[in-house]
Amino acid sequence: MARQYFFLIAIAFLAGSVLAQETPPPVKDRYPSLRVLTKVGTKRNKVPGSSYRQIMVTSPSLTIESARTQPMAAARATCLIITMDTARKYRNREEVYKVATSETLDIPAIDKGERRDFEFAKLTTQFDSERDYTNVGGDVYKYFLIAVFSDTQEILYFETNNPSLDAYLKKNPDQRLRFLSMKVGASFPSKF
Repeated sequence: MARQYFFLIAIAFLAGSVLAQETPPPVKDRYPSLRVLTKVGTKRNKVPGSSYRQIMVTSPSLTIESARTQPMAAARATCLIITMDTARKYRNREEVYKVATSETLDIPAIDKGERRDFEFAKLTTQFDSERDYTNVGGDVYKYFLIAVFSDTQEILYFETNNPSLDAYLKKNPDQRLRFLSMKVGASFPSKF
């Protein structure tokens, strides 16, 4: 009896490998050994003449690397920067977020993969650094969303530093495009 089960499992395995060979290569084959590294740097400086106002410069960038011996098709990268209203947070005790930037960069195709760096536009904001009822407001960087799309508009890579959004999108990957297509100034949800 055990021998029959082994035989059936072996046939199923062979049939599965034959079926896998008959399917056309996926989109990812045009992006061999794709590796993506996202970086979002922030720098804070005091506003001259103020003890509580600060300027924050947010610098998002992306490093893409693919197999050095194979071509890589063209792609696109989209980055959203989400900011938080400090007055609403510290005076009203509510977290209010908005889309501060939304930018898409074209990533050209190359004959042989290599490491390439792409920088998105920097965002400069001012905010009140006091965390109490005297906060006069401003926007401070809070989260990012970055995605790399294939030339056929399929998501090859997605990353966010918002833990609850990340958990939600792992359960609902079809919702990623909804967030990535948000416009500048749009209200960004705080709960998912």
